Amino acid sequence: MLNRIGVVFIVVLSLAASARADVILPALFADHMVLQQGRPLPLWGWAEAGEEITVSFKKSKVSTKTDADGKWRVELPAQPADSQGAELVFAGKKTVTLRDVLVGEVWLCSGQSNMEWPVAKALNATEEMAAANWPKIRQFLVKKTIAEFPASSVEGEWQVCSPQTAGRFTAAGYFFAREIHQALNVPVGLIHSSWGGTPIESWMSEARLKSDLAYDTVFQRRARQIAAFPDARKKFEEDLGVWERAAAAAKAEGRAFTERRPRDPVGPGHPY
Repeated sequence: MLNRIGVVFIVVLSLAASARADVILPALFADHMVLQQGRPLPLWGWAEAGEEITVSFKKSKVSTKTDADGKWRVELPAQPADSQGAELVFAGKKTVTLRDVLVGEVWLCSGQSNMEWPVAKALNATEEMAAANWPKIRQFLVKKTIAEFPASSVEGEWQVCSPQTAGRFTAAGYFFAREIHQALNVPVGLIHSSWGGTPIESWMSEARLKSDLAYDTVFQRRARQIAAFPDARKKFEEDLGVWERAAAAAKAEGRAFTERRPRDPVGPGHPY
């Protein structure tokens, strides 16, 4: 799945709401980020309850106050594409300044192994990585985390495309980004959230799966997998311990060890 979206609507919150001493931002809001051009820009975070927050970007400035839970949200006016890095400033009792923020096209890259496949394993990977000097293309790689329900946190960071970093970019996303960057002459941000082998129901909410009888089969399968997961995980950890001890013993004795590693239930086909 490769969908154009406004950058700030694509991920859930990244830090616990209990941390209130400073202005706290989702991990997606960081140095080198790319904002979606031509659309209002929602931005949010946390601070002390009742604290006034002012957000500034170029000539735009908006202010708000946090609610009783310390949450705040503002919306900056739509911005035109801009390849010149600028500062995005969040000022409360303390100030957080994000640097080298660009405005251009932002795309969500999600799905299974075909999207997860990195440039480092693409055709002519060595030559492609050596030529990947595209500082206006950036990727935010979402760290894999399982959750039975929509999560309130995400880990990741923005990376500027270069010969040193391009190997970790999604190959499908990278080649697409390079093409539209050259065609449109605007920055491109990729938000890479994919996990090879995951079934479609793992990307859908329980409410959505229950909303249509056509989804009943996959919903029931998902429910069975979730119910069985704790026991499957426990058995995996036990089997893995036996496997690791046997592998270590074989190595110490100079013997070949060919037994396959136990299969982790958090992998292709897992319910989350």
